[in-house]
Amino acid sequence: MRKKGIFIARLLFSFMITLMLFSMIIKTNDTYSQMFMTSFLICALASMGKTICFLFEKENWAKIFDQLFLISFFLFAFGFLFFWCYTSIKSANFVFLFFSIPFWLVSIHYFRKFLWKKTKRTNNKKKQSKWSTSIVVGTILIGFTLCCGLVLLFLGIKDFYQENHKIKNYVTTTAYFKDYQIYEQTSDGSVTYQLNYVYQVEGKEYTISTDYGTNDIPDKGSVREMKYNPNHPSEAVLLGTNRSNSMIYIGAFFTLGSFTFVLVALYTKGVFDKVKFDVIGTYIGIVFLLIGIGIVLFQNGTTGSFLETVRSFGLWIFIPLAFVIIGLFQVIKSILIIKKNRE
Repeated sequence: MRKKGIFIARLLFSFMITLMLFSMIIKTNDTYSQMFMTSFLICALASMGKTICFLFEKENWAKIFDQLFLISFFLFAFGFLFFWCYTSIKSANFVFLFFSIPFWLVSIHYFRKFLWKKTKRTNNKKKQSKWSTSIVVGTILIGFTLCCGLVLLFLGIKDFYQENHKIKNYVTTTAYFKDYQIYEQTSDGSVTYQLNYVYQVEGKEYTISTDYGTNDIPDKGSVREMKYNPNHPSEAVLLGTNRSNSMIYIGAFFTLGSFTFVLVALYTKGVFDKVKFDVIGTYIGIVFLLIGIGIVLFQNGTTGSFLETVRSFGLWIFIPLAFVIIGLFQVIKSILIIKKNRE
């Protein structure tokens, strides 16, 4: 009976995600968005079908839906990686392109496992080397990515601390969006903008600009909090998203992503065998939660209110929302459901 309750909960969750994705695909006119969301939709439908099969004890049919889920996931994974590389090459951002290598290796590895499943080992099979080339290269890349993430985290936190120490005696006021200027323009024609805000101190108007580029231009007159030096009002800082925040977010992304592989390696060694809940599943759920919340907080730091943040996302709000929902579901499932089944 408990298992049926779990399957019904999963079915309801998959059904809600399916409805949300279907609605998003119909409303959006952007081809890339439709392609990405369609792969998620197929995954959600496959998950629904698999859960229904388990609910009615049709395990053979469940395997078909499981294969459909994996195929759709790999289509999304490789499609995303191709898009990542394409945009990185067009914008000549070869550092960002380099960071895609570990994800390519992992995706290809699991795709090979999907195509050629392991057969039973025979006695005549040769012993495999403990230190194969793929393991060594993968370890070096993951270690490098982890180090880069930690360095970016350190620099971002350091800048954030220094900035907050500098402005601790500054006066808080409101700045109003006035206009914008080109921050960066790439060879493929894509443009990011630097936003200009104005504020007044004792009747005199001052201008302050963002120290980053953005694609989203707020409505004229939109407000943001800021702080200025009461002794020198021209010295001011916009509160919210800035360069140090960006480094923290990017550093956290690479650190959490690469640490996942470290946990998987520990799991295969049996380190978590005595733990009463799914450590890997819980960690992945927490990562999804942090990514979803981080995306919203980062965007919220560039706007004056939460409503403006939602408006700036448009239909893309489904991405951080999906991360949060999936992360919550994964954490609850990994801690509560797994624990109950083991007790």
